[in-house]
Amino acid sequence: MSTKTNFKRIALVAIAALGLSVLSSVPAKAVGNLSVTVTNGSFTAAKADSTNAATIAVSATLENLTDTVTVSVVSNGTLGDSVTVGRDSGIRAAYLFVLDTSTAARTKVGDGTITAPTNVLTAMAGNSQYDSNMVNATNTYHLNGSSVGNVGATFGIQVDSVASTIIAGTYSFTVFVKQYTEGVDQPVTTSYTVSLVSAAAASVSGTATATYGFAFISGSTTNAGDGVSTTADAVLSKLATAGTTRAYLYVGVRNAANGATTADESLTATVTGVGLVCLSDGTTCGKSLGPINSTAGDYEFELAGDGTGGTSTIKVTGSVTGASYTKSMTYYAAAAKTLTASVMTPVLALGSNDSAISVTAVDAAGSTWGGTAYIVASAAADATAVGGSATTPVACVYSSSKALHYCPISAVAAGTGKFKVIDAATVALATATSNEVSVVSKNAIPATVKIAFNKTAYAPGEVGMIIVTPLDAAGAGLPATSITNALASGGITSNLNLTYNGVAISSPTALTSADVATSAYAGTTTVAGAKVFLFTAPTTGGVITLTAKGGTGLPLAGQVAITASATITDNAAAALAAVTALATTVASLKTLITTLTNLVLKIQKKVKA
Repeated sequence: MSTKTNFKRIALVAIAALGLSVLSSVPAKAVGNLSVTVTNGSFTAAKADSTNAATIAVSATLENLTDTVTVSVVSNGTLGDSVTVGRDSGIRAAYLFVLDTSTAARTKVGDGTITAPTNVLTAMAGNSQYDSNMVNATNTYHLNGSSVGNVGATFGIQVDSVASTIIAGTYSFTVFVKQYTEGVDQPVTTSYTVSLVSAAAASVSGTATATYGFAFISGSTTNAGDGVSTTADAVLSKLATAGTTRAYLYVGVRNAANGATTADESLTATVTGVGLVCLSDGTTCGKSLGPINSTAGDYEFELAGDGTGGTSTIKVTGSVTGASYTKSMTYYAAAAKTLTASVMTPVLALGSNDSAISVTAVDAAGSTWGGTAYIVASAAADATAVGGSATTPVACVYSSSKALHYCPISAVAAGTGKFKVIDAATVALATATSNEVSVVSKNAIPATVKIAFNKTAYAPGEVGMIIVTPLDAAGAGLPATSITNALASGGITSNLNLTYNGVAISSPTALTSADVATSAYAGTTTVAGAKVFLFTAPTTGGVITLTAKGGTGLPLAGQVAITASATITDNAAAALAAVTALATTVASLKTLITTLTNLVLKIQKKVKA
């Protein structure tokens, strides 16, 4: 054999040996058929659990008992561009967990090295509800087999909330699936993106709805955002000082759950007439403001005068819901033009009388004037005869709901006096003075009592008044008073069945009130100097007769029987009477027609003859 041939043989052997060496470094078996399916999840703050988790379904064929597939997850860190997954978003932590195994008899799933998902948990630093056990959230699982063959499992990703409110949006995670094959130093890694979508809870929805929207005008701030309920509009008359806040217009901007702090609306407010509308801070005012965007729930406008008296109409419109609200108030000038006084309490009692006189006031523009009015005696003699002062006016009280000033008189003596009302604290500064009115004050004691109806006749079922009036010895009215046993025991009886204050009274059961407390002034259901009982008339006709007797609260001469009567019209009886009368008339006409017919027949016979 030649040397050349020998070298060839050695080379072939080396190549063969090298080839066998290379083949032996490739495993005979490996991980195969890897399949990964990710499915996004969705949740709300009220329900974040395995039923709405994002899922990762993994399956593979393991050809060696030591082959392994690992699944791990990390957060992508933010919600959009601003909200970190952590306490700022209301999320405490995110979890990877096993939902199910697809080959339960042979698939083994175990925890691997527990690594805190940094992007998820770092943001929790300083969280007052932080739980150290949740730092070690499992984020890696090993998937093995009890024998060579197919394995599979489904994993879930869910969150744990730190608060009842979780910011709505998409929370993104990256899933890493690694294949570890026996004999291979480096795993094969694939990654997938999966998301959890958080829907806003209805209570924190940013979508405004007209369903729960409202607006009302108030004389005091209500603090928008406190979730107040709608209320009736205040009737306001305010001094028209330019630039001074006098009222508030509260607008309820609500979502479908009636939430008061999160719904966004675009509001425009416009004033017609006098006055200005201002932003909630009171710094920006004008005849029209808006649109004011992203109000984030309820909003409160301030309303200010512009120096001119008159009616101010404010219209607020929301472009999102289309809701529109129109409110109004009155501004008045500093000085009144006309004051019109009327006696409110016909007979004053000695002592305090808070509403002796009522006054209607207007300014130069004809607007209701709501400034402070003052009452003053016309002369020193009037003050001496009744009370009050001719030199030091006394402030009246203004009622914006009734647009009236109520002026007090403190009576010190029984007598008659004249008074007037001015628009200033002193007579010298007054620019307007009312008409003069006379008042009467008494210190008399009750001598008798009378009962009466407010009408002489009532329709069936009509509401009426029984009026009990104490009188003095001269038969004149008295100041408001309370008399124990003004009526004798048993009170007032009626011969017909009445209904008193909704309670049926069977004859002769009495209106048993023996004590009488009278009113100082008249109202819808009150009479000055009297006690009123409201009743409902019977439904049948007749005459109501009331009977009572003066009680021991009166002098002996006044303890006598008293009566009052009224008629209940009987519609049925009247109708029957009308029908009867008509029948009588028809019968008379019939008789007359018969007589005329007989007469005509006789005349005809004579003519023929």
